[in-house]
Amino acid sequence: MDKTSKVTEKRSSVRSSITKLVKRVQALGEETEDLNSLSELLELIETKEEILKEYDSEVEDLITDPEKFKVELKGSEEYDD
Repeated sequence: MDKTSKVTEKRSSVRSSITKLVKRVQALGEETEDLNSLSELLELIETKEEILKEYDSEVEDLITDPEKFKVELKGSEEYDD
């Protein structure tokens, strides 16, 4: 497995984790107004988001094919939205 694949795999795991955390926040927000729990989840999301940005940057640095770079950049931007 090359370095790009390894970083992409790590990034995928972080994205999945963020998605699960966001779903937990949404569910918790609908069920309760427990601000402590929501605050803790928000901190986790922010931490994971920083890790994700690092992986995005690392993957972008490793890609040499301009077309793959465009696709990768678009995917990163869409996830950020």
